[in-house]
Amino acid sequence: DHPDSRAIFYESVTYSKTKIKDFLKTLRAFEKAQEISDIFSGCESRLLRKITQFSPKGANVDLREILQFFKSAFDQEEAEKEGKIIPKRGVEEDFDNAEKTKDDIK
Repeated sequence: DHPDSRAIFYESVTYSKTKIKDFLKTLRAFEKAQEISDIFSGCESRLLRKITQFSPKGANVDLREILQFFKSAFDQEEAEKEGKIIPKRGVEEDFDNAEKTKDDIK
């Protein structure tokens, strides 16, 4: 009788909003983490360069392109407010086709 299962059955909207808020917080945290590379860009320490700089100078993973995708793929404010992520037109072809089919049926 895990709380997650109760949340899904009885509080799905609230649960969805919470999960989306957590997802958006995670995206924002990754964006902040990416700024570390800029902060330490002039660092002389080999160890600090390795853990703060992107390849080839360091071992830090550059997520800027992926984060930009998520930033532009859907309206983050709307997702947080409504509790669902709706991709913008052109982001997800299958979703666009389903929306077109739905509109054609109407």
